[in-house]
Amino acid sequence: MSNQLPDVDRDTILPFCICGMVVLGLAIVGAFIFNIFSVVIVLFIGVPLIFLVFRVFTTYFFPDKQKCPQCETTVGVYTEKCPNCDFKLLTKCPKCQNLMRYNEQLCRKCGYKSKKIVIPEDADIRFEYIQEPEINTDDANFCPTCGARLTKEQQNLRFCERCGGRLK
Repeated sequence: MSNQLPDVDRDTILPFCICGMVVLGLAIVGAFIFNIFSVVIVLFIGVPLIFLVFRVFTTYFFPDKQKCPQCETTVGVYTEKCPNCDFKLLTKCPKCQNLMRYNEQLCRKCGYKSKKIVIPEDADIRFEYIQEPEINTDDANFCPTCGARLTKEQQNLRFCERCGGRLK
């Protein structure tokens, strides 16, 4: 049995939870009105209903796990980065440094509204690789290993005095 939550919207489960609470309230009121059936109603209907409603509320309204949106790995609610793909699940508000979830656009503390950038999956993104020109180390006046500047006397040495790297 897995701990993954089914894909049920909280708005669809909320009426069922409210109905369960109403039925529970009626069962308790009925227990006081009908003394004969009070023990039966409370034991066989009320107590299991309390556990059922509590379980549904804690599962759907206070989850202790979430899925990473990038790799679908199950992680804790308060995990800052996904351990699988390093996706940032918690970010800081730029204004007050309060922790925000990756999908929140409004800071709960200061009310700062951040903009969410959405890149469509079918977008054609091209990355340009710019190669830096190679430095000719034959006539350079620095060590090719550590980059230390060499004086005229040090240029004739075979090894760098700073790092011990080979000069020529």
